[in-house]
Amino acid sequence: MKKVLGVLFALFLCANVFSQGIDFQHVSFDEALAKAKKENKMVFMDCYTTWCGPCKALAKNVFPQKEVGDYFNSNFVCIKMDMEKGEGPALLKKYEIIGFPTLLYLAADGKVISKRIGGTDAAGLIADGKTAGDPTETLEYSQKKYQEGDRSKKLVTKYISLLQKNYVREELNKVGNEYLKTLSNEDLMDADNFKVFSALGTSYESERFQYILKNKEKYCAKAGEEQVNQLIQYTTVGYLPKLAVGSDFEKFETFVANYNKSYPDPRNEGYFAGLYLDFYKTNKQFDKWFEAVELQMKKAEATDKEMYSKTLIRFASSIAGDPVFSEYKGAYGKAFAWVNKAVDLDANAEGTDMCMAMLYKQTGEKEKALKSLEVYKEKNSPFSARMEGQYNFVKGEIEKM
Repeated sequence: MKKVLGVLFALFLCANVFSQGIDFQHVSFDEALAKAKKENKMVFMDCYTTWCGPCKALAKNVFPQKEVGDYFNSNFVCIKMDMEKGEGPALLKKYEIIGFPTLLYLAADGKVISKRIGGTDAAGLIADGKTAGDPTETLEYSQKKYQEGDRSKKLVTKYISLLQKNYVREELNKVGNEYLKTLSNEDLMDADNFKVFSALGTSYESERFQYILKNKEKYCAKAGEEQVNQLIQYTTVGYLPKLAVGSDFEKFETFVANYNKSYPDPRNEGYFAGLYLDFYKTNKQFDKWFEAVELQMKKAEATDKEMYSKTLIRFASSIAGDPVFSEYKGAYGKAFAWVNKAVDLDANAEGTDMCMAMLYKQTGEKEKALKSLEVYKEKNSPFSARMEGQYNFVKGEIEKM
């Protein structure tokens, strides 16, 4: 009877694991490949870092879902790899990973079948997994067909979509631009063609983009309102920083007002606040810059202590990292005061010692800069690859003094 109960308990545990989402195996990379070969499966590898927000969102909201686990546990050997620890750095180099999260779908010999850079939802993840399992849906298949001379709209638009998804930027630009040369502005109203145009991106001032703006209703009717609006918003937002480092304040302010009217969004306020700061800094209107910063600090202080502390460090670091503030008397004094205030709020506030090191560098105090940098090292060791890179760069700059 005890044996029966033991078996039932084991089965219950297995069922519970699968109901909780993806069952990530605690094995090495080579062991995962061997297991995939033995079980005639592919490998699904979540390439993440501990500081990556979208990575955490996937782990918390997507991977635990039952339908995700049901599909991936049946078809893949699933593993997670921190790209800054253990085998991670070697795999980062091997697979030329450029962003996080990167989700790799691998054959049992380690060859990349498909990948996604960035987050997705449960439906998107399952769709990616199914695509990886269909040889005719892979990047390699479309690439082979294209190289053999297939220039049909169906093949080319699919190929471009896969190049974008896999971040093969150089080939995406080459194939996409060749295809777009064959299309008129009216051809771009086709939903698939418009998707290609969106994948490559465009400039706000380009002739084609201006044509789309003038004929927006026609494009929305044929290419889809959501897709057209996304391109317009993305392109317009990309143009705003250019205005923010110009000298025509009236043009910049009018453009911001028109954008807010066309695309109202609570997030606009924070984004545009940063652009106004860029404009003031570019044009050396330092009094206005500090006035705007103080306003943001008051809002942060009214929110909570942690937000206030982070805001103090963020703006102090802005001053520490940009030599232009040497032209404004008292800038460094304000920045030092902000850092000290952040420490008063939270003795362990992140980034204070690095900020101090950079400020001392700007004020020419080499020994104090190096001392602050070493305190930063002591507090944060062992370093992640990202932190080590920052530390080495700043130390190198200080030692040049």
